[in-house]
Amino acid sequence: MIDGWLELSQLTKTNLRISLLAEEVDYVNRNPERKTDNSLSDDDYQLTTDNLTLRAGEPVSKLRSDILKYYSQEPETVLIGYGKNGRTLGVEIPDPAVSIYISDGLNNNLDEEVISQIDILSDKYKTHRGIKIGDPVFLMFERYGLHDSFGADDNSESFIYQHSNMSLIFETDKEKKITRITYLLTSPGAENCVVNPATWSAASLTQPALKEVIFGGRAWFYSQPDEQCKTDRFIIRGDRVLQYRRQGDFAYVNYINSKKKVAEGWIKLSLLEKADEQNNTLNYEDFIWSSDNGEADFLGKPLSDNIVSRWLDQQKENISVPPLHDFFREFELWHFDTGDTIVTVAGTNVIIEKRTGEPDKYISGITFKNNRYKTRRGIAAGDTYQDMVKAYGNVYQISPDDNCYYYSWFDRQLGFCFGENRVITEIMYKNYPESDRR
Repeated sequence: MIDGWLELSQLTKTNLRISLLAEEVDYVNRNPERKTDNSLSDDDYQLTTDNLTLRAGEPVSKLRSDILKYYSQEPETVLIGYGKNGRTLGVEIPDPAVSIYISDGLNNNLDEEVISQIDILSDKYKTHRGIKIGDPVFLMFERYGLHDSFGADDNSESFIYQHSNMSLIFETDKEKKITRITYLLTSPGAENCVVNPATWSAASLTQPALKEVIFGGRAWFYSQPDEQCKTDRFIIRGDRVLQYRRQGDFAYVNYINSKKKVAEGWIKLSLLEKADEQNNTLNYEDFIWSSDNGEADFLGKPLSDNIVSRWLDQQKENISVPPLHDFFREFELWHFDTGDTIVTVAGTNVIIEKRTGEPDKYISGITFKNNRYKTRRGIAAGDTYQDMVKAYGNVYQISPDDNCYYYSWFDRQLGFCFGENRVITEIMYKNYPESDRR
């Protein structure tokens, strides 16, 4: 047994594992590598229960015969609904730990329905590599390696492993525990529609381009830059987006909806045109600051960027205490305080990954406390409220708790905090994009 004292700031509920030789391994937040090992095989998409061996894509005739053999009854089916892949039915079996679904539009080779989805709903059964409901996510990473694609909403995250036209999906809760395991068969060709930034050949733009929808109807989102990958989400004429990539006839864009969440995906380029900047509103360059060392553009950038990582290392040289570790909404944060500057690093974020193509931590916030640093419009600590309004206008949000005023641009914020006599004491840059996943 190994024991000892650790600083509280270094502990979270989920991200610390103590192993032999007192090695600290951060499986959740460590910098991921491109997936080169732990490749999946057909066996990984097969589930063995007490009586059945289930596999997505198998014909229903085999499932029926197995249920009749082991449960001595004909399987009952319930209509779930109709989708673009055809009719979906739920198969009722006397085992509440598993749900089975069959569809008739997912098979090119057979004239009958096939198993399209299998859900593990309790810890009764394990996957081929021994993962079950309730296991921590780091154990999944140990057994399966880095996921192929990722999804998230307010309450959960999904890690997706793909092989041929099948997907193995692990859904986790806020405590980083696995809550559902799904084996999913995709329609012919639809495996190419599972979001996977690694397949995007177009490099991200140096700066995102402000675009506006000019089409009179609905501008549909696509999950991948491919005609067959159309989703059920759309925006309309006059909506403004940021374009981060271009691939073929598609643009990868971000849109801020009424919930202040990021709706993202690919839209046809022909439906967009360059948008004019509105008077006195923020733009991308307002999040570039200047100092005696020149200009810097680090907000929202991943630590895998060599320039960003070198700059962060330089900041750390002035720090003698561990970073403050906390959480903000769905973000895990590390604050590095040098005295006159606070740099905040956030854990891997699905939106940042899609923008940059890098699944890595990123610079989510920067605070300047002296006049060595100036905004793009020349404002620094020590300037007044009148100086701020003259440069940025009077359309802002006020935070009464800390007497700070914020100007917003898409999912970014530029903040000014005031002391006595309405003099600026701090200037803050923030970037916390939250995905509107449905």
